Amino acid sequence: MRLGCLVLHGLTSSLATVDGLVPYLRARDLPYRLPVLRGHGATPDALRGVTWRGWHDDAARALDDLLGECERAVLIGLSMGGVVALHLAAERPERLAGVAVVAPALKLAGTARDQLRVGLAAAANRFIDVDPRNAYADADLAAASTNYPRAPARTILSLASYGRMVERLLPRVRVPLLVVYTPRDRVVDPAAIRSAFDRAGTPPDDKQLVAVDGSGHEMMQDREREAVFDAIMVFVAQVRSRAVAAAE
Repeated sequence: MRLGCLVLHGLTSSLATVDGLVPYLRARDLPYRLPVLRGHGATPDALRGVTWRGWHDDAARALDDLLGECERAVLIGLSMGGVVALHLAAERPERLAGVAVVAPALKLAGTARDQLRVGLAAAANRFIDVDPRNAYADADLAAASTNYPRAPARTILSLASYGRMVERLLPRVRVPLLVVYTPRDRVVDPAAIRSAFDRAGTPPDDKQLVAVDGSGHEMMQDREREAVFDAIMVFVAQVRSRAVAAAE
């Protein structure tokens, strides 16, 4: 029985935010897919007109491709990618061994005033600046970020709507689940992540919640990235062993 991993990045993120996991996957001979989701890998203008449906469809195609090589898969998603991973886990669990989400963007952080600002910008078809300092605990890493510095307000609103939709689907997520988050997150709401963990339909013995205190939202690139990678790989090893045993 062969297991593979689908790794999904976040909104405005470059692959640099998640590809630190790749050496761990290669060292364990785990096939993987690391797709560039719709609107990314170019310039912020590429996000114009992009909604959650494009990210979901791109991830679903990458999962189908991975499952052409493997019998089972683990979904690993950061931020927006975590929301996509949870959606896929809810709608097509049959060949999934587990799902690991890192700082899933189920509810964006911010005040009612912030939300009004995004809404007004969306109505005017404008972009919103994205400050990398909000996503990192390490200022040097924030300065070196290759993420987009801005995004269309309408695309940000699509992610917010997507998060609300996937929250309603959480009871249908029943595969083994790992949730990694930081209480210091200033991009997404940490309380919503903890609530999502509780609401997921995965049996209590099959889900794990890990808090990493020394990082910002970009947890797979920030100060404690090694701790995040270790938590993910321990989880992958656990579900891999279970899948192999079930196949024998």
